[in-house]
Amino acid sequence: MSGTLSFSGVSWAPPGRDTPVFTGLDLELAPGELAVLTSGLGGGKSSALRLAVGLETPSTGTVAVCGAPPAQMRGRIGYVGGEGALLANLSLWDNLVLPLRWLRDPPAAEVERRAREALALFGIDALPPVAPAYAPTNLRRLVALARAMILSPSLLVLDDPADDFDSESAEEVWRHLADIATAQEMTVLAAATEPPRLPQARIVALSGTAVPLTRRFSPAQRRSALVPTVHPGQPVSVHPDIIARKQP
Repeated sequence: MSGTLSFSGVSWAPPGRDTPVFTGLDLELAPGELAVLTSGLGGGKSSALRLAVGLETPSTGTVAVCGAPPAQMRGRIGYVGGEGALLANLSLWDNLVLPLRWLRDPPAAEVERRAREALALFGIDALPPVAPAYAPTNLRRLVALARAMILSPSLLVLDDPADDFDSESAEEVWRHLADIATAQEMTVLAAATEPPRLPQARIVALSGTAVPLTRRFSPAQRRSALVPTVHPGQPVSVHPDIIARKQP
């Protein structure tokens, strides 16, 4: 098996609806790949992400993560929903380390080490000792991303990860996610209303009840100064400071 994630002949309709939101989704993603699902409002991109993590069941077809049903592979999947899903009654730090403590309960020193490593992926040195409601919107997003990375997943699933960033910072977020995927040989599946213009991203458009072929942007369509080509084995640089560009 070469792919981390595969959709084969997948269609999906919510309970009580006869017409599927989308049909014919065939997609296989290998380690190191970044794919971005896009659609209009209600076009199924977030639902496809929920299929990938086992929160929904396909109406037809199959979804597999590392060759098994997604529900059986939760420990190898990092997931960030549309709002980041940080718990309001926990501090940013406790939100960050929650999956590690809940699923593995390692010694405190390992919790500290892995948390610092996850934060460093997004250029964060320290977290303020506050609940999510008192943190800038962009910081909450980055903590949610770091939390999804803390278990070193094989598959990272993200719903509009750059939604709360300004356009320049959003470009940096997408580029950095692509860098991380390449350097760590991790598969990333994301959804976005406005997909990034990254040369290494596969864009999958869910258009009503038909799924067209995936595509990549040509050199003429991308701004090479902002989106450099990433080569296999290229080290990940620390992400620039993109925190607190927009206040809650």
